[in-house]
Amino acid sequence: MNIGQFLTKRAYREPTTEAIFDVAGDRRFSFEELNVRSNRTANALLGSGVSAGDRVGLLLMNGVEFVETFFAAAKIGAVNVPLNMRLVADELEFILKDSGTSVLIFSEEFAPVCAELASRGDKTDITTWIQVAG
Repeated sequence: MNIGQFLTKRAYREPTTEAIFDVAGDRRFSFEELNVRSNRTANALLGSGVSAGDRVGLLLMNGVEFVETFFAAAKIGAVNVPLNMRLVADELEFILKDSGTSVLIFSEEFAPVCAELASRGDKTDITTWIQVAG
């Protein structure tokens, strides 16, 4: 069983049990709701050209969006590359290049550092940049 299957099985066994509580947004999601949200995100990733084996960088705040994106990438067989939100562009550039990350998912708080990374051209292997609301 992989991490994506874990959520699917848990949603089947305990659909109404609370899976996550987002303190900042005062939002609560059951395992079934989190699974549905992760499946939607997984389909959106597939629609963006992400496939099994792709390295997917996650530059997101700790919250629901991070969790559902983490599970979504796992469900399609992509490899999650969680990134420390306190790193500067030079440090992120090294990690992204070294890990072979080709997709970067980020929230609006990190748009400035991502714009700086994008302006550096081929110093990273990022081909797909996805900004999420959060």
